[in-house]
Amino acid sequence: MPQEEKQTFEFLDKNSCIDCDKCVKVCPIDDLDIKAGFDMRCVQCGLCESACESVMTKLNKTSLISKKFKDRNILKSFSKKGYILGIIVFIVMIISIIYILDSSNLDNCYFVNKNLY
Repeated sequence: MPQEEKQTFEFLDKNSCIDCDKCVKVCPIDDLDIKAGFDMRCVQCGLCESACESVMTKLNKTSLISKKFKDRNILKSFSKKGYILGIIVFIVMIISIIYILDSSNLDNCYFVNKNLY
């Protein structure tokens, strides 16, 4: 569930809104109006932003709905310890795969009854 402090989209200026309600009509959630403010039901799909931008561009104005966190990136959420741990796990997995493929450990993966193969 989205949290208010992590909300992605926000309605900027109620006074500049032309009340076309395109943002409300395109929303996949019934009875959700971004102009009323944050709502926990928002799935943060961005359709409202696109709808507002298409209407306001025709009027030579800027969109009234924008991303609150424009530089949100999943890689920025990891700490340095997380990166190091991920690299170590990746290296161990690669070494394990190479060891298994190069050794005779796969020779033991035959059927018990050799008449079947």
